[in-house]
Formats: sequence, C-alpha cells, structure tokens
Amino acid sequence: MHTDDHGPGNTPTVEEANRLKVAAGVVAILLGGFGIHKFILGYTGAGLAMLLVTVLSFGFLSPIMVTIGIASAGSVRVGLA
Repeated sequence: MHTDDHGPGNTPTVEEANRLKVAAGVVAILLGGFGIHKFILGYTGAGLAMLLVTVLSFGFLSPIMVTIGIASAGSVRVGLA
C-alpha cells in the first residue's frame, strides 16, 4: 500500500513533486492570500506568515498576498521537511 506521508527524512519523487507544484499553483491562484499553497509545498513558516497577514488585516492586505503567491509560483521548489 502506497502512502503519501512525507515525514522527516522523506522526500517526494519527481512525479509527486510535479503533482504538488501543480496543486500548489492552482491553490495559489484561487486562495493565494491565505498562503495555503505554501503549506502544500512544505513552506510552513511562509504559509503561516501569509495566513496571519491576511487574517489579522481582515483581508485588506490580501491582494498583496495574492500577488506574492502568484509571483512566487514560477520559482517553486518543493521543500518538504
């Protein structure tokens, strides 16, 4: 049975990494302000920062977070820890 558990020391295969990148790109376009795509890629700190900025600003800074999310989608590396 195959699991998608990427715990400490486990790295995704190239195929899994590509699927994660596509999923993160779609989520970045749809929900970029919340930083969910960063969590998908394993960048927990960046995801948490984007989520907090959006929530604590009551969404007023969300357009900035969306712009950052979409702009950073082109230079994505899967950094699962």
